[in-house]
Amino acid sequence: MPVGVFFGSFDPPHIGHTNVIVGALNSGKVDKVLVIPAYQNVWKESTPFAKRVVMAQLAFGDIEDVYVSSIEERLRQENPNKYPIGVPTCDVLAAINDNPIIITTPETYSEIPKWENGELILKKYEFLLVISSNDEIPSRDILQSVSNCYIPGITICSTCIRNRVKNGVRIEPFVTDDVIQCINKFKLYV
Repeated sequence: MPVGVFFGSFDPPHIGHTNVIVGALNSGKVDKVLVIPAYQNVWKESTPFAKRVVMAQLAFGDIEDVYVSSIEERLRQENPNKYPIGVPTCDVLAAINDNPIIITTPETYSEIPKWENGELILKKYEFLLVISSNDEIPSRDILQSVSNCYIPGITICSTCIRNRVKNGVRIEPFVTDDVIQCINKFKLYV
């Protein structure tokens, strides 16, 4: 069975990400998930990569068949002139060697045409669209062209968590205790 890849900033990783990952595993379409934090988000400033990888490992490390990858960092270190800012998703997918299934949500799926080589990614790779009860249902054309599965809705985003930390508001149960300790240790988002 193919590996699923789940891209994101994970700044910080939260229960919504976990919901998507477990939904993908439960779908029967993938038997393991490779979580790939973006080396650098090209649309916004983010927490240093190494800290986001640690938080992702803390958040997802205990979930069977889920692995956090630093592949974007490795690709950038091997070729810093080619990747001065971030590593294009197409290059990451090519480096994985398997024929991965991209795990995504309807919101992110609709943004892929804006990515570097987005149209190529849409044509070349298989997708697993993880749809929550909070999501707007994609069009029939999209649902017929990609695999999909459904998960319970959890309304949370990393921006909301960062703002809660900044405002001194508790972030349980949206992130794991280990991630909270990491945020506190490194004084993130304050």
